[in-house]
Amino acid sequence: MRAFTGGYRLSLNMLVMLDDFTPKTGGTLILSGSHRREAMPSSEEFAVGAEQIVGKAGDIVLFDSLTVHSAAPNRSADRRRALTLCLGRPFMKPQMDWPRYLSEAFQTRMDDRVRQLMGFKRPRGGQSRRILPAARALDLQGRSAMSAASERRRLDAVVASYGEAYAPFDAAMRSYMMRTLSPFFRDGPCLQVGCAHGDQTSLLAERFGDLTVVEAARAFLEAAAARATPGVRFVQSLIEDFETDDRYETILFSHVLEHVADPIGR
Repeated sequence: MRAFTGGYRLSLNMLVMLDDFTPKTGGTLILSGSHRREAMPSSEEFAVGAEQIVGKAGDIVLFDSLTVHSAAPNRSADRRRALTLCLGRPFMKPQMDWPRYLSEAFQTRMDDRVRQLMGFKRPRGGQSRRILPAARALDLQGRSAMSAASERRRLDAVVASYGEAYAPFDAAMRSYMMRTLSPFFRDGPCLQVGCAHGDQTSLLAERFGDLTVVEAARAFLEAAAARATPGVRFVQSLIEDFETDDRYETILFSHVLEHVADPIGR
């Protein structure tokens, strides 16, 4: 997913080459300057204008995370391995919850610098960590909050950036998330906010007999509805505009906060 943030840089991608990146092994393609544009380029524009990153094993490339990029096919018998890392602002929640993944025995061997990098230590001043979604972070930087109308338009525009379906890694993460969250689910009606292609919707439908899905992007709504089991209720709406008298025992937001017009509320 690509959430345009104007001139405010939220994160950098770091590509660490473990093998040589060559045109034959399929070095990463990158469209220079695309991080300055809100609209996603067409596949045709990308095919014509993208440049290929080449380098030797051990080389490191840094670029704005909004820069449109893609893997290229490996047409050789050699492997093209890399580490793909993301360096974000301190208020952004890490994608991986390392404090929960790493054993206590491993934690005791870490020095203060490693503990801070892995998210174990609190920010300066001893204050509790405050995780803010991107939209609110921009508001705190002096930018006005997005209007509901512009938010709908942006959501419709970024649908194409997801591709036709989740990658195998994303599908595995959805299953992992369900296992992690299952102990906190409560019997009764469930509300899912944001469904994308419906991978998680299908998993939720297996768990809940009464499931309502709220999604603002029509393309995502149609894709999820096409694969959902009968009985799932779909509503096209921003969560800010969604009104109901129903009561839900479980409400699930997943990759949503960066899309809402006013995530904190004032």
